[in-house]
Amino acid sequence: MNPPKHWRTGTLPGIAFALVALLMLALAVSARLGLPAWRRHMDVLLHGGAAQVSLVRGLGHDLNRHAGAVRDLLALDDEAQREQQIARLLASREHIAQAWEDLRGRLSAAQDLELFQQVQQARAGFTAAEDELLPLVRAADRDGARRVLLDVLRPRQLAYQKSVEALTRWQEQRMEAASEAAAAVMERVAMLALGVAALGIAVAVARWRH
Repeated sequence: MNPPKHWRTGTLPGIAFALVALLMLALAVSARLGLPAWRRHMDVLLHGGAAQVSLVRGLGHDLNRHAGAVRDLLALDDEAQREQQIARLLASREHIAQAWEDLRGRLSAAQDLELFQQVQQARAGFTAAEDELLPLVRAADRDGARRVLLDVLRPRQLAYQKSVEALTRWQEQRMEAASEAAAAVMERVAMLALGVAALGIAVAVARWRH
């Protein structure tokens, strides 16, 4: 049984247009509310997370190279070579310290700062162990240097590396969460847009047929 003519020519199209209008309003509201959140997530990805992850990873690599250079000291017999290696180590230490300071200026979240502080505490312990080791190397006291290297510096190096790895994992997780959240915002807006388009097409077809 066909609906009354006034339903086909007036009421049904009116209801359909009202639904289109409501969907368009929902789309506009969703976009308005979602855009700031999307911008925040993208800011984390483009200006925060990606750069911070890159910096922390680079510092982890610098630490590994630096620690390897410290171990190499014990294999040098020539005093001049030892002094050159020590000079390079001290320069490397200054470079790493400046890189950490640069990273500190990029951090603002409480978890970032807490993990950063843990890294700095571990780095201070590692640096103190280096300061204990270097005079023994200069004095060519291999036995004493080896003892400090194995019993003091090595455990502190591992603690330093673990703290850097913890900060790296947190930065990666934060960046991944921001990426997923930004994608969810865009997906929600896209679904509403598809709904508006589909209903609009349906209304146009219904008007053309009647």
